[in-house]
Amino acid sequence: MGRKFSDFEQFENFLELYMQRTKQILCIANARSVEQYNNMRTKKLPAKLKYAYVNYRCKCGGKERHRGLGIRQVPK
Repeated sequence: MGRKFSDFEQFENFLELYMQRTKQILCIANARSVEQYNNMRTKKLPAKLKYAYVNYRCKCGGKERHRGLGIRQVPK
């Protein structure tokens, strides 16, 4: 918390080490590129950041998904 990175590559390296250390797999859930952000705003962000914002989510998190009805067909 509170760490600062000079570019996105430095952050990605830190995140990779964090995921290895904690045995978690984090995926990008929502993101906006700096290019998209700069096209909509007057205040521009530097391109070396890659993303204006990124939300990460644990790969195993979220609602449990059920793919079937739980009823097995008995062969005749």
